[in-house]
Amino acid sequence: MSRESRHFTVLFAFLFFATVLAGCASANRFSLNGKTSERPRMVRISFIGQSDSFRIRVDQEPTQKFRNAELSNIIAQLDDLGYGDIVVWEDQRNDSGRELSHPKVVTDWWFKYLKQSRCSFYSIPQRKDFFSAEFIHWVAPFSGPRPLSDAEFFINGERLGGGPLGFQNMIKRIEAMKFHSVPIFAPRVKNEGQESPWIAFEQLFSWAKEAGLAKEFDSIAYDRLAEFTDWGRFMDDN
Repeated sequence: MSRESRHFTVLFAFLFFATVLAGCASANRFSLNGKTSERPRMVRISFIGQSDSFRIRVDQEPTQKFRNAELSNIIAQLDDLGYGDIVVWEDQRNDSGRELSHPKVVTDWWFKYLKQSRCSFYSIPQRKDFFSAEFIHWVAPFSGPRPLSDAEFFINGERLGGGPLGFQNMIKRIEAMKFHSVPIFAPRVKNEGQESPWIAFEQLFSWAKEAGLAKEFDSIAYDRLAEFTDWGRFMDDN
């Protein structure tokens, strides 16, 4: 083989492996096309049916898959999570209530992260439409009183509006949904202990009265809305 041929072979091999490595790097890159750096965000994570990996969806971006070891890096690419951001993990529990899908090493890291973050953390039962379902969420000041004028309402990261109009838009969207049970998530508001375990739901009733929409909200509150525990808030001191 001539010197020129050997040089060409080495150069070709170098370019080939560089291309492969570049492809691998881009495959593991967390792709966000929208304005998902702006809070509040709806972040869904599921480990169900995965082998050492998880799926994640932010707002209305495509669902993506990564290795479990990459979770901390993915969170960092979201510019970390803060107040108003909603993180929902999908549960898979056995008859005794034990969760089967969340890897312990990931869970341990996540709860340590929650101690330094202000995001909310919810864990909800497995559902076929976990990544496509319409999730309602809202954001308002950390401490009460929280006037309705300071509140904003969202669905899967999409802003429905603020104040009384936003509250009314939220009710209309819920009424138009086909599914009977609609999850609604609150930000990590101040922990007031066991005196008010349903503080987030009570806040909605208060706003309904303030907006003059008590009757309309009552018609959906008990039959349509599904509220869950914010485990992040219960990690905070009273």
